Amino acid sequence: MRRILCCLMLVILAGLPACGRDAYDVYTWLCINMPHGMRSSFSNAPRQRAIIREYGEAPMIDAADGSDRFYEMRAMEDGSWLVVVYSWQSMCALDVWQLKQLLPDGALDGVVPGQTTFDEIKKIDEYAAVYPILEGEDAFSEHRFSDGHSLVIYYKKAGRGWKVDRLETYSSDPSGFLDVLTPEDRQRLCPE
Repeated sequence: MRRILCCLMLVILAGLPACGRDAYDVYTWLCINMPHGMRSSFSNAPRQRAIIREYGEAPMIDAADGSDRFYEMRAMEDGSWLVVVYSWQSMCALDVWQLKQLLPDGALDGVVPGQTTFDEIKKIDEYAAVYPILEGEDAFSEHRFSDGHSLVIYYKKAGRGWKVDRLETYSSDPSGFLDVLTPEDRQRLCPE
C-alpha cells in the first residue's frame, strides 16, 4: 500500500507545472519555495546527501533559535541564495528556499484578487513557485518577508495561467525561516 501511495505522489508531483527541472527533481524530491503547509504534509523529504549531490557541499550552520534544526546557505550562479533547513535528528530537509532577499514589508500590497496574475507576482518575487491543488483548477504560492511574516496566495486557473483568488497573511511565518538564521545571515537576506 505504501509503495502505491509513493508512486501516486510521484505521478501527482511530476505533473506540477511549477516544477520544471529548475524547481523540482523527482529523484531527490526537491521543490524550491514550496509552501510550508504543503512540504510539512509530506511523509518523505530529501536527505542532506541528496541536496549535496544536487547542489554541492555547503557549511552547516546551527539554528540561531536553539532548535533541533541547522541550515546550509549556498550562493547560486545567478546571485541568489539557496537556503536549506534540516532536522538534526532525521537529517532531512524541512525547507528549501531560493531568494536574493526576503521581501520588504508591503512588497505585495498591490496584489488585487481577481485581477493580479501569478506572472505579475513573479516580477516582484522572482523565485516564487505556484503549486496546483488536487484537480489543478486551484493553486497556491508562499511569500516570505523580512519582518518575519508570510503570505500565502491562492489562485484560480485563468486560461493558461493563474489569477489571484485570495490572500492569507500569517503574522509569524509558520516555517520559522527567519528564526533559524544567524544574525549575519539574517542581515544578508533582509533588505535595508
